Amino acid sequence: MSNISKPLVIADYFNGAGEMAWAWWHEHHCRLAVIGDNTISPKRGMIKEIARVIHERDMESVYWITGEDVPSIGEVINIDAIPWVEQYPDPPKEVEDRNIFISNRNFFSAAFLRLLAKIKGVFRQDLMPPSTYRSHLEGPVSGHLRTIEGLVDGAKKEFLREQFKALESVNWFKTREEGRKYYIDKNGSLYEQALSFLMAVWSFWAHTAKCDDPQQFMLIIEPPKALLMYDTDKDIQEIVTEALRIMNYLTEVTTTSILLSSETLHPAPEQNFRYKLFFQTNDSDIDMWHKDVQMKIRKPELYAAWRDGMNDAGMWEDAASGERLFAFFRYKNIEFWDDFDKEED
Repeated sequence: MSNISKPLVIADYFNGAGEMAWAWWHEHHCRLAVIGDNTISPKRGMIKEIARVIHERDMESVYWITGEDVPSIGEVINIDAIPWVEQYPDPPKEVEDRNIFISNRNFFSAAFLRLLAKIKGVFRQDLMPPSTYRSHLEGPVSGHLRTIEGLVDGAKKEFLREQFKALESVNWFKTREEGRKYYIDKNGSLYEQALSFLMAVWSFWAHTAKCDDPQQFMLIIEPPKALLMYDTDKDIQEIVTEALRIMNYLTEVTTTSILLSSETLHPAPEQNFRYKLFFQTNDSDIDMWHKDVQMKIRKPELYAAWRDGMNDAGMWEDAASGERLFAFFRYKNIEFWDDFDKEED
């Protein structure tokens, strides 16, 4: 067993019943959605501690897509994997997940153009005519680039050239304690934030395809709440949800774990996250204090803890077994269960 392929001790059960561990790297346990308000719950502190502990043992493992503010200083890591993936033809017919790869690769470039059209305030077909690509030689972006060069409108051509050029090298930042982070650009419109999020997901997806050496990844995704709320533009919701679905698929075909940090319940249930951890919410699509939710949970000890100011109390739900566990979740002192491999022996 590798140095990081061990459970993380993340909580202490109610009533002192022992410690709770999460086998975060394991293929059957590698999807976790943590739902809770960024301010009144310890969610962000907990996730930062998870990242720190994993990063301390493997500096190549942890990646974030986050709505945090961009730091004033930091080492930039350029991921140039999108052009690398796009240079290859569609896989041969005998490849088992050929159609999934083709569909996913087409989604990224199509969603990219769809959001660019929204940003410009035009219909997709008015931004650029439909493109074709030579699937036996290349990916869809090559076809889009040829179409762009054929445009007569100079301003539109320059705009699209600039946008596609940004895909050649996507900027991530190396942090000292928490791994590599992509900071979602929050300065623009929601469409621009969604575009920034899409570029992050696209570049990480391509990066996993480009990696030559085996690597266990922990991808932490923190989309801004506005991208997921029920009143957000349906185009944004569809694109963000599909991008998350593709990331979840990575957990099935690569050694990637996904930790979704969200202030909303959507889209965790639809995305088949096995585990969901609930803290208190605020201005969300789920109200943990609603009487109907309380009746469904039937755990007065949880609400008593919250009333007493113990915001680290939470509910862990296993979608596979239906089991619910209640514990005080750590936002410091998270540690590897280093004796796990000995017990397995």
